[in-house]
Amino acid sequence: MAYTVRVRARQPNANAYFHVAEMAAFHSGSWSNTDGVLKLTMSASGTSGMLRYQTETGAEAFTVAIGVHNYKPWVHILPDVAPSETCVALLPQYYAGGKHSGIPIVPTCTVYNSAQRSLTATFVSTEGHDYSLDIVIG
Repeated sequence: MAYTVRVRARQPNANAYFHVAEMAAFHSGSWSNTDGVLKLTMSASGTSGMLRYQTETGAEAFTVAIGVHNYKPWVHILPDVAPSETCVALLPQYYAGGKHSGIPIVPTCTVYNSAQRSLTATFVSTEGHDYSLDIVIG
């Protein structure tokens, strides 16, 4: 059964502008962008995708990993990502004993980066196969 996640990002603090710099998908997932709405489509549970956000100057980069495991959606944020840490390199680390494979499977995640900026990602609902994920960049 396929799963979809529509991603909405808000930036209430106007002191920096963040944009999606990279997208990746793992295990038969794919991203689409229709009229500014990002959508991750995953063929089954055990699949994921990742977004890399950064400011227009390339600063304060962070990633948001989004997936479905055991039929439940999960999200994880990595703040302060180095330029060499791309989504393509980081996403596989969530699988097969990788560096991030032991993270909690949770529907919401809040972290602070080194500039003390709040980064939050929350699934609006966790039932069914069509989800919305809200990302708030403080």
